[in-house]
Amino acid sequence: MLRKFCSKVKGKNLNYYEILGVSSQSSIQDIKDAYNSLAKQLHPDSSQQVESKDSKDQFIKVVEAYKTLSDLKERAAYDSLIFGKMA
Repeated sequence: MLRKFCSKVKGKNLNYYEILGVSSQSSIQDIKDAYNSLAKQLHPDSSQQVESKDSKDQFIKVVEAYKTLSDLKERAAYDSLIFGKMA
């Protein structure tokens, strides 16, 4: 089952690749590495991050992006939706 794609913040569609800071050509390992790095910085239990609604929202977006892009079928569907490619 596909997750809800294209979350919106202030009327702007979010790009999962941009959220994770990777390109659409990135490998699964690159996506995982980017996720792990961001998750460590943004996790609500992390002492490095001041707890705020914005940081929690940002963490949730990172998790959503990772879950979608790390699953090959969901990534293909997402790419098809975003880039108009045939999955």
